[in-house]
Amino acid sequence: MRESGQIIEIREGFALVCLNTTASCASCAASGMCHISGTAKRQIRLPLNGLSVEVGDFVDIETPARSLLSAAFLIFIFPLLLSGTAYFVVFHHMQSQGWALVAFFVCFIIAELCIMVFDRLFGRSTFFEPKIIGKKTEY
Repeated sequence: MRESGQIIEIREGFALVCLNTTASCASCAASGMCHISGTAKRQIRLPLNGLSVEVGDFVDIETPARSLLSAAFLIFIFPLLLSGTAYFVVFHHMQSQGWALVAFFVCFIIAELCIMVFDRLFGRSTFFEPKIIGKKTEY
């Protein structure tokens, strides 16, 4: 996913980038929510990685698709797979839908706790972090 933004501050090898709203924001069904929640002007702090940019420059920012898909899998699919598997295993062995539902919710909570631990351990990893790929050539 590629976005663009303007550098509003540079400090200690990091740039504070104000991300621009795109043309797709106008046709988004939830566009009003960004303005209500205060996220219409998003800001993100990114490493410069040796790029020579100045305050006021427009830059392109990219988040690899692999990172987005991995994060979506960990957050949405992993808990459902684990919980669904627990449900079917318990139901198959005990023939009780009640215990199977208990197993589903217990495993769902365990999966969410695993995600929380994973985030604490690897959340600062650059794998999930967007990167400034260069100055924007078109304004």
